[in-house]
Amino acid sequence: LAANLAYSLAATRRHEQWDEAAVGRGLLQMDLAVIALTIFMTGGLAGGFAVLYLPLVFTVALLFGQGAAVPFALGSIMLFMLQFVLDAAGVRASAVPPPLIVEYLAKGALLLILLLVSLFLVRAGAGFTQQLRASKREAEIQLEAAERIRQRWELVNAVALRIQEATTPAGVYAAIGEQVEKL
Repeated sequence: LAANLAYSLAATRRHEQWDEAAVGRGLLQMDLAVIALTIFMTGGLAGGFAVLYLPLVFTVALLFGQGAAVPFALGSIMLFMLQFVLDAAGVRASAVPPPLIVEYLAKGALLLILLLVSLFLVRAGAGFTQQLRASKREAEIQLEAAERIRQRWELVNAVALRIQEATTPAGVYAAIGEQVEKL
């Protein structure tokens, strides 16, 4: 909290240089570091706080879009893997393992979050598919309209070519000769 407060104060003093999105991403990066430190201090991956990476990535995706969430997801994966290596090597901040209830709660929370993620992805996929279908329909309508216009121009060009081929100097003089003589 102190780091977030200090960062916020620094950002308000430099508001000309930093935009709101940069400040928000900076605060979320600090949250990522706090989550990693919390996981390490509470007994590693068995402590049950590893699920906190998921809400952070979803928060970034909601606030800044999917493109901005990718670096946070990669950072979360890297920190998770680092903690996995530390756990495998036996490096822990405390020698006391977490209580069993914490492990069950963490596993249940992880399952719930994974279910919510899957529902979110299915819904997003359905929406994306619907958007693609609408775009396809619109493209098909535009293609049909362009084909009709192309056929009309083809007909106009064919008629003009026939008129040009059928017109002889005598025919042109007969059609407009009288008008030309008046001039």
